[in-house]
Amino acid sequence: MKALKLLDSIMEKVCAFLMIFMCLSSFAQVANRFIFHRSFIWTDEIVLFSMVWVTFFGSALAVSRNTHTRIDFFVSLFSPKVRAYLLAFSDLLCAVFCVALAYISLPVYQKNLKIYSSGLHLPNAISYFAIIAGCIIMVAYFIVLAVREVKSLGVEVVKEGGEKT
Repeated sequence: MKALKLLDSIMEKVCAFLMIFMCLSSFAQVANRFIFHRSFIWTDEIVLFSMVWVTFFGSALAVSRNTHTRIDFFVSLFSPKVRAYLLAFSDLLCAVFCVALAYISLPVYQKNLKIYSSGLHLPNAISYFAIIAGCIIMVAYFIVLAVREVKSLGVEVVKEGGEKT
């Protein structure tokens, strides 16, 4: 679990840095166009690359905190035991989806290793690697969430008034 907390901390810092960098780059671009009537050729690409990384690392952070989008209206109608199994199944299903997405992204990543961006002259594969890395991290978090849901069944919850569920 310490490794997951360390990973969370690293991803938070990377996302924060990239968000600040995107804002500063965009501001520099706008200021340069307004003041000098010229534009930097690298800002659009750096903002695009950063946005993709922030999207997938941010998604992984949302999964780690169990705050990802989930419609649980119907799930909340079931007993706690059935609810835990449904949520665990849902998490495992999301993990399978992330594995499939990472697998499908591999050939696209490989093809884009040879294609370079026009401004930064970096491989376009940088953006596609964010998909693969984010999905792998999300798979780990989804599995942890599923295990936690199933383990929560063994713990008796005491409500107010001393009533056990």
